Amino acid sequence: MIIIKAFKFRLDTTTAQERQFGHFAGSCRSVWNKALALQQERHKAGEKKLSRFKLINELVVWKRTEGMEWLQETQSQILQ
Repeated sequence: MIIIKAFKFRLDTTTAQERQFGHFAGSCRSVWNKALALQQERHKAGEKKLSRFKLINELVVWKRTEGMEWLQETQSQILQ
């Protein structure tokens, strides 16, 4: 007989923590979309796709780009 168990967990977060989680998610989504657009542009131009490590180097540039400084508020490990 096979017994299947499931566990469900819920974090009890404060309002500030929920806001920070939302900020993390938004930052990750923005970086993902920017990296995807970059890879698609390279594909259309007939170039090879960038490796994960080269994209991480691009992330450093994006964090310093004017208008994208808000990415500096998120830890780089989360964005990678």
